[in-house]
Amino acid sequence: MNRNITMRRPWVLGMAGALAGLCVSASAQQAQNTPEQEQPQQQNPLVEEVQGQVEQQTQQQASEQRQETHEEALAALREAERALRALDNGDGETALEAIERAVGKLQIILARSPDLALAPVGATVTQIDVFMDPDSIRDAIKRAREFLSDGRVQKARRLLSTLASEVVISESYLPLATFPSDLAEVAPLIDQGKLDLAEQRLVATLSTVVVVDRVIPLPIVRAELLLDNAEQLASSSGRSEADSTRLRDLLRAAREQIKMAELLGYGDKEDFKVLYRELDEIEKQTRGDRSGEGLFEGIRERLSQIRRRLFG
Repeated sequence: MNRNITMRRPWVLGMAGALAGLCVSASAQQAQNTPEQEQPQQQNPLVEEVQGQVEQQTQQQASEQRQETHEEALAALREAERALRALDNGDGETALEAIERAVGKLQIILARSPDLALAPVGATVTQIDVFMDPDSIRDAIKRAREFLSDGRVQKARRLLSTLASEVVISESYLPLATFPSDLAEVAPLIDQGKLDLAEQRLVATLSTVVVVDRVIPLPIVRAELLLDNAEQLASSSGRSEADSTRLRDLLRAAREQIKMAELLGYGDKEDFKVLYRELDEIEKQTRGDRSGEGLFEGIRERLSQIRRRLFG
């Protein structure tokens, strides 16, 4: 039986409460709705060996984005959310005080950095991973096409939503050209006692927070790490038979990860033509116990280009 197992694991980094909560809830709901929940297929042991390095790399990139958070902008966002909670409880006085503090913080930001258009306020990180071999992915794509041809769009959508293997870093920014003035317009409504209208306006203002998604394709990351391990074995001649066997297994595992990346759409057709050509050459040149020193530079650069293109 083809198995269609997708795991989604959200992390929240430095995001103000309400917005972060919404992002995590959305991911959790998607996970609950994943079809055909079964025990995942056992991964290739060589892939499992590099999984710790994969997680370390992706978390490091997420942490780098987190470090860019503009603390005053984040404080302003938290005050706006505090005002929203107060309005929801019918407490206009507390809401007005929070709005005034938020506007004051934003005015300070604009005075210090008048050319700053977007102020980073945090990042939500979600990992989505599908446990399927390339043949199963092909079957799932085929079923999705059949659903679409039969007009069963929602079945196709649910199936396609599971076909991903990536870490998504969703960076959030306050739009300083509009957010301060939109926020300031809430205060007069509170003064006039129009708390429901003020709440609606504040919700609309918070919805203007800009979210930019950056994708780290996990099959590409795994292929890079597998090839790093293969290069260590291939860099010298006179390998033992066991080392030569492991080298072939590493290259085979890397090829499978690249095939997964191709099927899941992480890259262009030309990218994969070059990658397979480079892999073929590496396998050819390292047969037996021959050294493959210097053979990995091209494939490493091509994989790096794909990552940079997707991450932005």
